[in-house]
Amino acid sequence: MDDELRKAGRKGTTGGSRNDRTVLVVDDHDIVRLGLRGFLEMAGWTVVGEAADLSSARTALSVWHPAILLLDLSLGAENGLDLLRLPTDLAAGPTRVILYSMFLTADTIQEAQHLGVTGFISKSAPQEFLQVALAEVLAGRVYRSPDVEAGLANSPEEGEPLPPREAEILRLLGRGFRLTEIADQLALSVKTVDTYVSRLCRKLGFDSRKALIRHAVERAQKRF
Repeated sequence: MDDELRKAGRKGTTGGSRNDRTVLVVDDHDIVRLGLRGFLEMAGWTVVGEAADLSSARTALSVWHPAILLLDLSLGAENGLDLLRLPTDLAAGPTRVILYSMFLTADTIQEAQHLGVTGFISKSAPQEFLQVALAEVLAGRVYRSPDVEAGLANSPEEGEPLPPREAEILRLLGRGFRLTEIADQLALSVKTVDTYVSRLCRKLGFDSRKALIRHAVERAQKRF
């Protein structure tokens, strides 16, 4: 791990201030990290490190203390926001956080703001939105890309409960049911259940089904 961090951060330096242009990229897809690194370096930013999961991200933060943490919401089965709940150097250091995802809901944004996130951008946003987000967040301002704002304007009211069928499927996922078992339980086709699961991913802001299932399990555990 240490060798990987040194290699990833070969062009960066540790430490920093709110005036520096250092970034740590946290994403579980190699090709996405590669593309972000190329774009950021061409735009004059220094990518001091990369991480693909919460453990390596926490280590990288303690090593590089970047000015900005560019954080994917969904890290495989892990929730990127959990990084901000773990004891890290974020509280004492200068790092500001930009969260990005395919889908950012009002609930996700509210939770992220409570954890100190000040930048929000969707993965489908044009590159110039990321440039603006970096500059705004580095300057200490809150930024939401226009497509995120548009999505919020068209989303259900904050705190609105899920429709009964979606809520029941989420509950069964949290209890460990497979799609075929949910289909049998609710007298639905597997294809229909699959459609509901995809809809829940979009509505709740998860990039993968693993992340949705993890959320469902955590939600179920909180009920007991």
